[in-house]
Amino acid sequence: MAGKSKREIACELVDQGKDIKEIVRITGLKEKTIRRYRNNHINGKQNNIPLSMWVEWTERINRIRRAYGKEPFPIS
Repeated sequence: MAGKSKREIACELVDQGKDIKEIVRITGLKEKTIRRYRNNHINGKQNNIPLSMWVEWTERINRIRRAYGKEPFPIS
């Protein structure tokens, strides 16, 4: 899994059927973050939106959020 973001790893684990607690243990991410990633991933698959597009969208939104002095959304 080298070279992949924690988000990509979490989404792969979701696809493998791992439960949230297991994904938290493997990735070290918070449960709330995993739930958000999972929901976005599932919704994205239903809309045929690839993960790379979600990551790109998040990066673009974070540039705007930083410009307004807000916390960026986590990507990894």
